[in-house]
Amino acid sequence: MEKTIKVEKLKPVQKNKLKKERNDYFYGIVFIIFSILLEIINFVTLGLGVLPSSFGIEFSIILIIAGIIFTLPTEWLKITVTTIVLVFQGVMNVINACVYKNLFNITTIDMLFARGGETGAVFEIDFINWGSLCASLALLAVYITTIVLASRHLPKMKSRFKCSSICYMIAIALVVECSGLISYSLLDKAVTSDLDTSSYVFENGAYLYGSTDLKFANMKKYGFYAYYLKSLENYVDYNIELSEEEETAMREFLDESAGFSYSGSTYEGQEVSGSMKGDNLIMIMMESFEWFAIDQFNTPNLYNLIYNNSMYFTNYYSRNATNFSEDISILGNSPNEYAFSRIVNKVGVNTPESLPNKFKNDGYESVNFFHDYLGSFYDRYTLNTSIGFDNVYALEDSEIEGKSEDFGDFIDDGTFVEYWKEEFMPTDENFFSFFTTVSTHGPYSESNERFSEYYDRFDVNYENFCNYALESDLGYILPEVGTSEYEVLKEYKSKAMALDNAIGVILDYLNTQTDENGEKLIDNTTIILFADHNAYYQDLSYTFKNVEKYANENTAYRVPFAISSSALPVGENDVFCNTYDIYPTICDLFGFSYNKNLTHGYSIFSDEIGDSMFLSSLSGIFDENVYSLSMDVFYINGEEVSEEKAKSNEQILKFKDKVNLYVQKQIMIEKYYRVNYAENYQ
Repeated sequence: MEKTIKVEKLKPVQKNKLKKERNDYFYGIVFIIFSILLEIINFVTLGLGVLPSSFGIEFSIILIIAGIIFTLPTEWLKITVTTIVLVFQGVMNVINACVYKNLFNITTIDMLFARGGETGAVFEIDFINWGSLCASLALLAVYITTIVLASRHLPKMKSRFKCSSICYMIAIALVVECSGLISYSLLDKAVTSDLDTSSYVFENGAYLYGSTDLKFANMKKYGFYAYYLKSLENYVDYNIELSEEEETAMREFLDESAGFSYSGSTYEGQEVSGSMKGDNLIMIMMESFEWFAIDQFNTPNLYNLIYNNSMYFTNYYSRNATNFSEDISILGNSPNEYAFSRIVNKVGVNTPESLPNKFKNDGYESVNFFHDYLGSFYDRYTLNTSIGFDNVYALEDSEIEGKSEDFGDFIDDGTFVEYWKEEFMPTDENFFSFFTTVSTHGPYSESNERFSEYYDRFDVNYENFCNYALESDLGYILPEVGTSEYEVLKEYKSKAMALDNAIGVILDYLNTQTDENGEKLIDNTTIILFADHNAYYQDLSYTFKNVEKYANENTAYRVPFAISSSALPVGENDVFCNTYDIYPTICDLFGFSYNKNLTHGYSIFSDEIGDSMFLSSLSGIFDENVYSLSMDVFYINGEEVSEEKAKSNEQILKFKDKVNLYVQKQIMIEKYYRVNYAENYQ
């Protein structure tokens, strides 16, 4: 006789109990799954692979957040916290994708809060990375659908539970939370104590974890949450004091190279060190400027000044935001960990090594800064007077008819210089004037009535310009008349004509005005022109120069730089140089001593210029031949070098030594500014 096994069905109360227990940790699991999926979207979009190479720290942070979600007492709180964190991650994914698309950069918390206004002002619809936006929105839509379905099919949670349920929930939460905390604590300690495992500082976890100089390397290794947790920690924990050991190290760092000066620098047998001492100096940082902006038909003043009256540098590179290029050219360095304006407002800043202070100490009576957009933009009124300029003359200070403070509706550079020319080039005082232009700023997709006269000139001269560009044999892609590419180029070149107008005003004034000794100003005035970065709006720089936008080499960032002075021969100089080399070159030419450890560059006319390299505050590290994004993969002239060959390649080893020196200096420079060390240093 067969026995019948009786299977009892679970009672409704028992089913609901199991469902409710599953509900206790359901949202934590959902968070883990969707946070990892969003991480994958972020990494793929930024070209960093799929997941962090050191996923342990990232996953431990995810577990900590999941543990917090487990412990929340109500379903509403669980859903709210999970949604807020995932939406933040999704939004940051999209922001990073947009910033990467246009600037090859990723954001920090400091950038969002301290520089968000400037970033928002320059934003336009073309900046959106639609792939990342759609992928993130789709995944968040799936998440919302999951939550809606769960809220319908899982029993509602109550704020009060039986003792057994509470113990069960706490046990699960503690296991997850403790796993995350212990893992994070151990891994964080291991990373931040990893100081001596490599001869290269940039390979040490103690530096890389939280680094703002090597942001891509940081995120690639440790992940989204680890990156932003450290970024938030750095932003909140601003106030620091140097330990006794750090104080000693800082003093030794500064004492080691205080009072350095070049002597005997030559060019083709001609000594140039100190050759411009006593001259007036006009520095013009040209916004988004390219070599193809210059031709004899549309910009004759620039063409004549650079090609017929200057030493011009055809192998000069710049790859920074405008404010960074500005600061680096004036100081030889720039803090990167915190916005400079935030440092000034927090602790103040003393900059005895800045160019304005160098010139004032040398007896110059007029040391002023000029900018034909808002002086409040990048907080220039506060920052630039703090670093030594007597005055900041900006758009707000002028009474130019028809001026506009709307971003994009920029005035003609020439109109601004005409208004301020007597302050810009005083005849009764030795002067140092720094001018950051704005006319050539993007976007280039919209016309501006202010430049209407230049549009006609471009149309008339386009054939001549094309012939000139073809003769230059630089591989330019010349758009056909009537195409959208033609209209973008037309807008940009017309804005360049506005800058050319300013150059015309300057040259005319210098050639017609005399100083107190009766000498023409032009005879004792040096003019330095350089671009802050390339013309990245509407991808103009890449399409016109026929350069792949995401290429692993530096061609896209080759921009104009020239020095016009009777002390230098006229002609081309093809030495590799970059923004960091401008400050030491000026110190060399004007005979100033300076603290070499507070700079990253070298005088162009010194034997050291071969050690020049560029580390961008946006992304990309390169010298003349080697390029890297995160110092783990290297390219020589655009060709990837295998990991095995990179270990012994002489060019790459020398490049790594250059980067290592940069990082060692920059660590000290960040502290130097952060505690305003110069205030008490003698």
